[in-house]
Amino acid sequence: MTLYKAEEGLMWQELVKGNKEGEELMDPGLLEEIHARLAHLTSETEAIPNNKVPFNLEQLEECDSPIEQFFFQRIDGNEHFETHRINLGGHQWLFINSVYPESLPAICLRHDIDGILRQPKNIFSEGETEHFKMEHMAIFSALGFVLASKQDKKFISCSPGFEFSVVSDCSRHLYLYCQPESYKLCTPASKQEDGRIHCSHS
Repeated sequence: MTLYKAEEGLMWQELVKGNKEGEELMDPGLLEEIHARLAHLTSETEAIPNNKVPFNLEQLEECDSPIEQFFFQRIDGNEHFETHRINLGGHQWLFINSVYPESLPAICLRHDIDGILRQPKNIFSEGETEHFKMEHMAIFSALGFVLASKQDKKFISCSPGFEFSVVSDCSRHLYLYCQPESYKLCTPASKQEDGRIHCSHS
């Protein structure tokens, strides 16, 4: 008996439920089209195994991927030209914070697992060859590592004295991460049922 399908291309696993006998004969034109679409996945040459261990992309997470085109530019407002251009492509942007209200916000970038906060500053001192610098303000130990685990993070900032950093998430939680040298400033405020201790800054 020969049956023709009403819907072309639909694959049947069985004609009569539970009966595995018989076979489906494919249309030669459809078979040729399938082979043509899969041709780029096949090769005539035999694959020679490589003794080297391949790089495993699964070891990297999205948070570890640096932004390829990422620059800090300083433009002279009077002359309208670029005075400084810093390539930040290997470092992930973490947050900005207004350390000094009269200055530009400080920029915190990820360096390895730490967050490093730098303040863009104009220099007006006599005898200085450079009139601009990125002044180092603070290091937040393992902040890059911590942020990798916070998938629902919404806002990130730090205290004015850089004693701790704070991360807020989408479900109304604030996480305080104290600096190792200032850990004594953090006293346990409350112990939750799950065993977590929340720090309060005194």
